Amino acid sequence: MVEVEAVRGGIETDSKMLVEMLNGLLLPEASIEGLLWDIEHSKWQLAYVEFLHTSRLCNMVAHLVAKYIVLSQSGYLIP
Repeated sequence: MVEVEAVRGGIETDSKMLVEMLNGLLLPEASIEGLLWDIEHSKWQLAYVEFLHTSRLCNMVAHLVAKYIVLSQSGYLIP
């Protein structure tokens, strides 16, 4: 699961590989190439955007929210 958070002109995620693909440092993986194309196309509508890597340890709230959503959608979360 990849957590993503918008921060002052930047997009922050704990996926270093995703950030490197979005910044052109790695070739895109075929399985997410369509998603990367959509992001690339959308970023041209913004005046400024930067893709940033943040360690999961520094972004624990976003990680816990994403984990809760995944578990609740999968039926493993007991309300």
